[in-house]
Amino acid sequence: MRDKNVVFPTDFSDASLQAFPHARELAKRSGGILTVLYVHLPFTDDPYSEAACSDIADHVQGFVKTRFAELVDRDDPAGPEIKLEEIRNISAAAGILEYVEDGGADLVVLGTQGHSRIARFLLGSVTEKVVRYSPVPVLTVGPGRKGYRNSPLYQRILVPYDFSEYASSAVEQGLKIARLYGARMWIIYVVEQVTFPGQIKAWQEHVTAEAPNLLEDLRRSLETELDISDVKDVEIQVQIGHGDGKAHTSICSFVSENEIDLVVMGTYGLSGFERVLLGSTTEKVIRTSPCPVMAFHKQESK
Repeated sequence: MRDKNVVFPTDFSDASLQAFPHARELAKRSGGILTVLYVHLPFTDDPYSEAACSDIADHVQGFVKTRFAELVDRDDPAGPEIKLEEIRNISAAAGILEYVEDGGADLVVLGTQGHSRIARFLLGSVTEKVVRYSPVPVLTVGPGRKGYRNSPLYQRILVPYDFSEYASSAVEQGLKIARLYGARMWIIYVVEQVTFPGQIKAWQEHVTAEAPNLLEDLRRSLETELDISDVKDVEIQVQIGHGDGKAHTSICSFVSENEIDLVVMGTYGLSGFERVLLGSTTEKVIRTSPCPVMAFHKQESK
């Protein structure tokens, strides 16, 4: 988390601007540069009128410069260097990903759209595509709905774990962020009910009765697997999935109950169907988490 180029893609809407304080704080703490990225899209008003297109272009450029100046003016003197990048593409997601893949970003910070109940399950095509395809970490900041924790000063971090290599990468990144912020960190493993969705209560009772030492055994396995016994301010939690028995439900409940500021999760890689599916637990947590979520792809060895 040093010498980072933190990229903040925005259309200057309220939904996107809610992520700006997070991008600024991360760039400031990492000693990096904050790039405000605006993607110019093709005009649709009158593609056959050069005059109309010119007027619209001037209006859009003026709007971008004005809003960018507002962001810089609000910045504190000790804050990071902030610059504006304007690019053109046929879609916002394609433009952001092209910029990232050309080496222009080490971290992307995005605001998710919408305030309604339905919007919680529809990230928006731009955010969803960037999270799925970006080769660098992506931090998503949700809408300012009631109960949403939107503090960019992370003091309580949660990393879900499932013994996969992707989760191990997320733990490493979570520890780096925790050190950067001087934060406390939890690692949570959820014993998920995936076989009998109609018998959640019976399953929970069975697990509790038949395997009384299961949770403690799993906790010890996690300690051995992660080798973090000497790391301060890190706590391991093992829980039986409650509610619908799914991991994302327990993760989001833990976030609410423990006032977590940031969730750090691994995603399932960058090839084939894995690029498309992302991983249901990660995707559901991003959609429903009561706080920002940072998604990391596994770092491939070079």
